[in-house]
Amino acid sequence: MNELVTTVEALPLYEATISSLVRTIFWIIVIGYALRAIARISVVYAVNKTHEELKKQQFNAPPHTHQQTHQKSKTPEAEDVDFIEIKD
Repeated sequence: MNELVTTVEALPLYEATISSLVRTIFWIIVIGYALRAIARISVVYAVNKTHEELKKQQFNAPPHTHQQTHQKSKTPEAEDVDFIEIKD
């Protein structure tokens, strides 16, 4: 009778060496610094865009709104309170 024989080929196992360990650690550090640099650049870009948008909103705001808030701050909201020092 015909017997069906199957073979399984596995990938060869590599031995761990000091050079491969150092190379792996090196690439982890390089990728970490690259991600940090990308994050810093993107944060600076986002802050600059937000700053520009705020300037545009302030420029487009009606001028009388700013004057009204400025006038409100000049009027006192409460009376001054004098405190009496009590000696024991």
